[in-house]
Amino acid sequence: MTAPLTLFVWLAAWVIGVVAGPFDTLAAMPLGVRIGFWMVISTCAVVTGYASRAVAAITVGEERPELFDLVAIITVTLTLSPVVLLVGTVVEARFGAPVPPLPLIALYVLVIATPIFILRRLIPGFELRRYRFMAKPQNTPPQPRLMRRLPPEVRGSLIRLSANGHFTEVTTTRGTATLRLRLSDAIAETDPVRGHSTHRSHWVAESAILGAKRESPHKVLVVLVNQETVPVSRKYRPKLEAAGVIG
Repeated sequence: MTAPLTLFVWLAAWVIGVVAGPFDTLAAMPLGVRIGFWMVISTCAVVTGYASRAVAAITVGEERPELFDLVAIITVTLTLSPVVLLVGTVVEARFGAPVPPLPLIALYVLVIATPIFILRRLIPGFELRRYRFMAKPQNTPPQPRLMRRLPPEVRGSLIRLSANGHFTEVTTTRGTATLRLRLSDAIAETDPVRGHSTHRSHWVAESAILGAKRESPHKVLVVLVNQETVPVSRKYRPKLEAAGVIG
């Protein structure tokens, strides 16, 4: 929710709503009311969007992206539409700006939400899985030796390794498993997956890095595709900067 890209999308939706005034809000609402209206709608849209993805992940899982997005789109339409109607009704009662009927609001939400979820599959870096009918046939890349140590149900694309005493937590796109193995030995078995040590207790796969965020001048975190973050220590920071992982 606090990722830079999410905040940017939220702010962009708010500004576009205020300036462009879609759905007759430009003519029907004074500027001050429009600012408040679109702030509430944009915030609710982001929150319900992520909540709908959580519902889809729990109910159908992420192995079937087509069904995942279908469930998420239906959920966000059913949850966001009444919220928009409620906010619009309050605005109509106080300022006279007309609110569309619920079926029309639901249609608006459906038409806007559907391409957003589809674009997330098309733009690299958003989703780990694309729609199966869009996937190009390709040779299966060789798996790192470390995969052989994991339970079959956890064997997926590597995301991170984290030391926990004499154990190493291995996180993949299919879950997390703990191995009785030193972190350095686990890293030695990640080839041919490219990755970086960010801390003496953390290693991340390069393909799993979404970006970095600074919580303070001296505290930098690497953001991963599963929305987890790992710290960057002062020792490894220059190498990550040289590799372009952090700016």
